[in-house]
Amino acid sequence: MNEPEAKRRAAPRVRRLVLATVVIWVGTIWLTWAITRGDYHRTFPSAWWFWGIAFVASWTIGAYYSLNEHIDGPELEEVKLSDLRFAKQKQKPVLTARPAPTMEELDGRWHAVLGAYGAFLSDIVQIADMPLLADPTCPPTEKFQEQMVLTEDAHSDAVRNPRKTPQYEAAVKRLEKDWEAARGHAKRKGFSTLEDAEQDAIRRAQSLLDIALDENAFAPERRAAMHKAVALLRTVVDLPDTAVSAIDHRVTRLELEDH
Repeated sequence: MNEPEAKRRAAPRVRRLVLATVVIWVGTIWLTWAITRGDYHRTFPSAWWFWGIAFVASWTIGAYYSLNEHIDGPELEEVKLSDLRFAKQKQKPVLTARPAPTMEELDGRWHAVLGAYGAFLSDIVQIADMPLLADPTCPPTEKFQEQMVLTEDAHSDAVRNPRKTPQYEAAVKRLEKDWEAARGHAKRKGFSTLEDAEQDAIRRAQSLLDIALDENAFAPERRAAMHKAVALLRTVVDLPDTAVSAIDHRVTRLELEDH
């Protein structure tokens, strides 16, 4: 309780205390006057000062203890902060449902995954770094490829029947998840899970690819390195034709820049 509130609560008691003090003080002076038969100042020359001081002191002490009783009462017991209850409650945020994605948005997400996978299959350097992502026998890659087929089917169903758009949305979400899982697994493992001979073949292929894409190498040397790298990688993974065509195009472009 704060001090103004304590004073407000203590006011009635203080008034009663003042009234009682005045009555006792006046009665005592009257009694003293009666005993001394009017010879008050000669019998008790300092009585006026004494009773005046006694009155002020008693009133002050009484008021002080009355206020303290209200200030230091049971209302001031320590309370844990966690036990406090605030009068003003926080308003809960109003949750609004997100609008369902349109077919165009779902198609964009679907094509983004297909584009990322297509870019990987067209880059022989990435295939050498992450051969498991090009290996359909690798469980995460196999799951992702199966989901690609299911997503295409769900897309066809949604085109024919718009009510099946939610199923198409679920298929796209699963495809995105499986793509990240397959790519992450292949990136973490590299070619460490392959046989020793296959790992050696990939290391040699990577070195040859460095030569094939080296701007400072001679043109015949680059092309020979490219063919050897392709042959080595084909002993390990089923190398897509798009990857072979892409590396051939890059080597040819370097040859043209030499002239």
